Amino acid sequence: FSPINSASIRAASGPIANPTQYVDVITYSGSSSSSNFVTGLNFNSKPDFVWIKSRSGNSSPGTQNHYLVDSVRGANGASGTAKLYSNSQSDENGGQSATTNGVRFILNGFELTTDNDGTNDDNEYVAWCWKAGGDKGTFNRDGVGYASAAAAGLSAGTITPTGASIGTKQGFSIITWTGTGSAGDVPHGLTQDPDVIMIKNRENSSSDWYVFGKFIDDTFDRRLTLNGSTNAQSSSSALNGTSAISSTIVKLGANEGTNGSTDDMLMYAWHSVPGVQKFGTYIGNGSSDGPVIKLGFRPALLIVKSMDASEPWAMYDNARRTFNPNSKGLYANELNAENDASGRYKDFTNDGFKVRGDSGEQNSADKQYFYMAWAEAPAFNLYGAQSNAR
Repeated sequence: FSPINSASIRAASGPIANPTQYVDVITYSGSSSSSNFVTGLNFNSKPDFVWIKSRSGNSSPGTQNHYLVDSVRGANGASGTAKLYSNSQSDENGGQSATTNGVRFILNGFELTTDNDGTNDDNEYVAWCWKAGGDKGTFNRDGVGYASAAAAGLSAGTITPTGASIGTKQGFSIITWTGTGSAGDVPHGLTQDPDVIMIKNRENSSSDWYVFGKFIDDTFDRRLTLNGSTNAQSSSSALNGTSAISSTIVKLGANEGTNGSTDDMLMYAWHSVPGVQKFGTYIGNGSSDGPVIKLGFRPALLIVKSMDASEPWAMYDNARRTFNPNSKGLYANELNAENDASGRYKDFTNDGFKVRGDSGEQNSADKQYFYMAWAEAPAFNLYGAQSNAR
């Protein structure tokens, strides 16, 4: 017999002890110097995906885009960086040359030049950062670079990726390919079905960011739209078939947003990993004393979107607000600066989060909400000790 305590009831394999080696959040002040180095991540390597947003300041923070760069598309030391905006349909770089968008990933951080959306003087910024499979080659899996997709284990499906960075332990992959304009299957590189995928046509300025998840609809005929949109879930043929997401591939429909003919395409894919990330839904109760959602970890980053109503994509993290209630919201679909509005509070607990407030963006009665959460610390560590509440 074992004593009834956290050490004996946790899973035998346990959660990942230090999730900040895979996902981390950092804040910094803008600078107009020729090089602005932002460090302090816990990766012990370079990041593979960095999402930057201005929070506040005097240099028009409310007009700055969300700025998404990754190692597969060119933030691995190249002179220019291919950027996309979560709040816009814009094609890659928004019509600018990549050479004017300098972001270079470095050990535990990144370097910014003056020609991007992350260095305005007097502005405050946040960067949400992920580690995938590294950037040693065109195709990367778990820190090893490969010269071909097949060598990296990306031979499933009918479409061959043009680049990849895959972290199988943390359940996150970045995949690029050239669209065919017809139905086809692209490998995601993970070891199980993704829970969430985000796809963007990099060359089409009228194509949406599509977000799919197996929890949104079992038949995968519905989707959410990230960019500049507050729309509820809607019908879509962008994925192909009732089993469009499997343990090896994503089945794409003949849709310019997911597989545009000869267009460069991008996909971010995640699956839930104990102690690192979790994706799911909850039902609002319309009360200031909102629902409690158990994650199994204290969150570092939380994104919430109503599936049933026209509401924004709300983003909260542990770096911009270090105590409860967490009211420092940003919206992934908007240019706006950080807000501190009433009725939109979250408590980050040692094992999840609690909704405090009855705003429509997070807690309308009987409405369904989709969340994406990444961890700061598991609820129980390797020895069964609990993480602290805030």
